[in-house]
Amino acid sequence: MKQIIVPTDFSENAFKAAILAVSLAEDINATVSLLHAYQGFQSGFQSDKTNLEDENRSREEAEREMDLFVKKLRESNQIDIEGKCVEGTLLSAIERIEDDQNKTIIVMGTTGAKGLKYHLIGSNTLYIAKRTDLPLFTVPFGTEHFKLKKIAVFTDYKEEDKKNLANVITIFGSSELSYQLFHIHESDTAPQKEDFEKLEKWAEELKSICGIKKLTFELIEGKENAALVDEIVERGDIDLLTLTMLEQNFWDNLFEKSLAKAIILQGKAPVFIQH
Repeated sequence: MKQIIVPTDFSENAFKAAILAVSLAEDINATVSLLHAYQGFQSGFQSDKTNLEDENRSREEAEREMDLFVKKLRESNQIDIEGKCVEGTLLSAIERIEDDQNKTIIVMGTTGAKGLKYHLIGSNTLYIAKRTDLPLFTVPFGTEHFKLKKIAVFTDYKEEDKKNLANVITIFGSSELSYQLFHIHESDTAPQKEDFEKLEKWAEELKSICGIKKLTFELIEGKENAALVDEIVERGDIDLLTLTMLEQNFWDNLFEKSLAKAIILQGKAPVFIQH
């Protein structure tokens, strides 16, 4: 059975992500577990007894917050939800998750980071996206009444598209969903007949290999940026974007203008990220 892990800091943003996770769990028949990582305070200027007392106090406070958070979620949902508090960093807690046959999804909210925070700090979600091997489902703040019906796949005709799409179908299914394949044509010249034919041929190949029942395709002329992606999402009434991180050094330059980074931090639609 699939499992959805929702890291939480008990904020309103985290609650929105948890609500979506519950809705998603109902669609794909998955369990939901909340995860909170806390840092126990310790000081070399304190006795071992005092450090232990502070550590216990941190754990007890985290567990109280988790109990309230779970209770709030259960008020409006029938699905069984469990919460777990672990000491340490969130990344270390995620790395300890046992993934049974690639059936685990991490769901996290984003804050719509902009300005200096966007360029220098980013968000905890972006930090996890760069480092975990588990699939990550990001939820923009303000996402309401999520229902998975249309999934958008952006392609550059890479072989990895086949694995990406196959994994998406394994997790979310294909019989009730509509998949839309997009290629952004950035050339200074207008797309030619062969460009449309190339996308059509690629769509048919993906449809055959991945066993998709509903797959449409569209060639988009324009500059590859987050604004264009948002426009496509709104026009197509897209519920979910899929994204694959391929290059090991993709995030090395913090000031690099990355389309993926912009979509994750500032996009209007949830994003499903694979590695």
